[in-house]
Amino acid sequence: MRRFIALTIALMMCLMIISGCDSSKNTSGTASISNPFLGGTTGVLLDFQEGMPPKEVFDAGEYPFSVTLKVENRGEADIKKEDMAVSLTGIKASDFGLTDADLSVNPSDKMTRRFKDANGNIIEGATEYVNFDNLNFKDTLAGNQEFTIRGEVCYNYQTKA
Repeated sequence: MRRFIALTIALMMCLMIISGCDSSKNTSGTASISNPFLGGTTGVLLDFQEGMPPKEVFDAGEYPFSVTLKVENRGEADIKKEDMAVSLTGIKASDFGLTDADLSVNPSDKMTRRFKDANGNIIEGATEYVNFDNLNFKDTLAGNQEFTIRGEVCYNYQTKA
């Protein structure tokens, strides 16, 4: 009889442990009505628009060009425009007829967050195209010269728990 009681208690404990494991929790990062957060590891995405900058430019001030960066808020927090700076790096501003201040700008408006509405639909965050105009290599080069232009974004990061 004691063996039966011990076996029954052990079986009940196993059932409680197994029932405590809820496989219906959303861990994939996709939207569900029961979980108000999207989760993920991406905050702000930055991407060059095709052809901006062009693959080749000419020296001696003969070829003015622009660089356009697509900035997309994929995070779950709004970002004030004054709390974000989008910059071009990898080049010397004066070589391209600009100042250092010309290579760093704020978005024109607040970057709204990505979120889930009351029905569980994902509402995408703000997307803005940031233009850097009138770049023009002023000096004369004896041959081909490669410049690596990089886009960078700096912003106040937030997380919600």
